[in-house]
Amino acid sequence: MRSGTDGDLEMTPLALTVAQVAVCAQTSERLVYDEINLGRLRAVHVGRLIRVPVSAVAEWLGEDADRVEAKLLDVVEAGS
Repeated sequence: MRSGTDGDLEMTPLALTVAQVAVCAQTSERLVYDEINLGRLRAVHVGRLIRVPVSAVAEWLGEDADRVEAKLLDVVEAGS
């Protein structure tokens, strides 16, 4: 969680959509789906929905989780 400019806490999502992962990784959704299907990117299936944990994105990108989290906040806020 991070503190917003007005003092409210912003919640960092624990899991992302395939589209959000693709934007964060600057790649296509098809590549993200392929990586999930090949078992190289962990994902959670919730009914028909696919969600990718933030920690899995950090592992997949080989980056520090805090750095990925900051990038993801930008992606999520841009989509809102």
